[in-house]
Amino acid sequence: MARDLPNLLALRAFEAAGRHLSFTLAAEELSLTQGAISRHVRGLEEELGQKLFHRRVRSLELTPQGEAYLGTVRQAFDLLASGSRQVRAARAERRLKVALTASFAANWLLPRLARFTAAHPEIGIDFEPGVQIIDLSAEGIDAAIRYGSGTWTGLDATALMQEEVFPVCSPALLAKGLPLAKVADLAQHNLLLSGPRSDWEDWAAAAGLDLKSVPRQTMLYDYNLVLQAALDGMGVALGRRILVEERLRSGELVQPLAQTLRNAMGYYLVTLPARRGDQAIDAFRAWLRAEAGDA
Repeated sequence: MARDLPNLLALRAFEAAGRHLSFTLAAEELSLTQGAISRHVRGLEEELGQKLFHRRVRSLELTPQGEAYLGTVRQAFDLLASGSRQVRAARAERRLKVALTASFAANWLLPRLARFTAAHPEIGIDFEPGVQIIDLSAEGIDAAIRYGSGTWTGLDATALMQEEVFPVCSPALLAKGLPLAKVADLAQHNLLLSGPRSDWEDWAAAAGLDLKSVPRQTMLYDYNLVLQAALDGMGVALGRRILVEERLRSGELVQPLAQTLRNAMGYYLVTLPARRGDQAIDAFRAWLRAEAGDA
């Protein structure tokens, strides 16, 4: 079959010349010289054993064989173009649905996501934010980014980043004059909590602080709200380094105490075993690990 197919560039030259009835205009369209168009067409005529054009002094005219062949070539090009569009569309439609907390999305993932899109324009990401642990198979989720110990029954978990926690607050809070130079000083401040069982308990135990000695504690449940309250000077939050690093760098938040806790918790990409080998998930996993390594 391959021997029956003429040279593709010769076919393009013939199609353009037949459409314009001009070697000059065909040359301009294909960024070739007029002589190159003429040579391609003449070579095609020799290969087919048929004249395709009547060459006049100031005009070009298709022969009956050329007119019939032009229709065939244009149909073939249209079919190729249609197939190419379908392939591009199918490639662009590959989307991943990823469950994660809004705090991780807003403070770590979204500022980096443009790099994934640039590297993998064929893969779209749809977020399913929430604090509840979602059943991946029941909810149609492709992957989840979870904060925890890395052990979830029946799921594959890829470690991304280990977490380090420590108190953070706004410079405006320190400017109010209440001391915050040692752990015991926290008893004079309002602690901002993100859940009934928070990292505050682990950090306090390691730092030698009895949380019951701190009378003012505000439960906000959502970590994004905790960070916003800290930025507004409402109290002291427990900062997760991965999520507060940019704000520490910018000076919006400060770390008033040196005590830090590198706990057993971290961020993991969680997937169903049945999705092993999924190219889009593998690409997203590899990108996450690379970004986590640079974090």
